Amino acid sequence: MMVTLKSSRTLLPTIFLLILVILLTIMANAYTQMVFPNTERVPVRILQTDESSIKQVGIISQGEQRCQVRVEAGRFKGETAEGINLLMGNLESDKIFEVGDRAFAVIDYTETGMHHISLVDHYRLNWILWTVLMFVIVLILFAGAVGA
Repeated sequence: MMVTLKSSRTLLPTIFLLILVILLTIMANAYTQMVFPNTERVPVRILQTDESSIKQVGIISQGEQRCQVRVEAGRFKGETAEGINLLMGNLESDKIFEVGDRAFAVIDYTETGMHHISLVDHYRLNWILWTVLMFVIVLILFAGAVGA
């Protein structure tokens, strides 16, 4: 009887906190601000690559990789344009895109359309969300619903 009473006392706060966490996660951020007003951060699909401007110096690559990309979200969704991946010679931050990759891009635009597309990194948001979800599931399975 004591175990049942304890379980019923912790079940309601657990459910309440779970609902609160879900609501806060999906709730829009009221404090979003546009630091750079004519930019948009969106995922793009790499359609074509051109590595002719890349200089290879040992294991370091410098120059720029030009990619034909299709915008997958935002105001320019479905449009294709050229994006530039600037290689700085830093192994930690440089990356080479291949055809079919999804990339995170920053689009600079004007009233007439897209002005410049900078390829920032590989787009990993979907994988990060799945990893967090799997972590929560494994944590609940391992520790139990009340974290015993």
